[in-house]
Amino acid sequence: MLQGPGIFITIKLDPYLQEFLRGYFKQNGNVFYWPKNHDLTRRFQSLLRPKSDNTCYTKPDYGDWAFRVDIPYSFEGRDPFIINYLSRDHNKLLAKRIKEFADMVFHEEAISHRTSGWEYKDCVFIYMDDYHINQKHYDRLLKDFQRLRNNIRQKKFRKHKNFTLN
Repeated sequence: MLQGPGIFITIKLDPYLQEFLRGYFKQNGNVFYWPKNHDLTRRFQSLLRPKSDNTCYTKPDYGDWAFRVDIPYSFEGRDPFIINYLSRDHNKLLAKRIKEFADMVFHEEAISHRTSGWEYKDCVFIYMDDYHINQKHYDRLLKDFQRLRNNIRQKKFRKHKNFTLN
């Protein structure tokens, strides 16, 4: 966990992804601190820009989607006291990357538990317990795992069908 200079910004992020980040990086405070030398940290830092003078900035009210993050110390000569603004478009890009990372971790964990002999519903419960994810996200994760299972089955079927035709 990389403690920054104490400059925080609020980004818009799905509550499930907030819980995932806190569980994955073992943080439970109100402010999220980016881990050192992680791909997500580098992506976050690369999206930060200086706040321009003509930017009409009002503090956004994202409700449950508000996620406070600490701006890590500078990298490549970028001062966090100057470069501490994330535009809406950059926020969407960051949220997309975080979702891709969360999906990758979930799929790897779920498949690992499934190959260990657990039922697919139990795999979701184990994952949620490991990363301290709220029960309200169970249906979402179960549906995602079902989609993954169907994709794997279809790939196996297509591979087997192409093998027998040749």
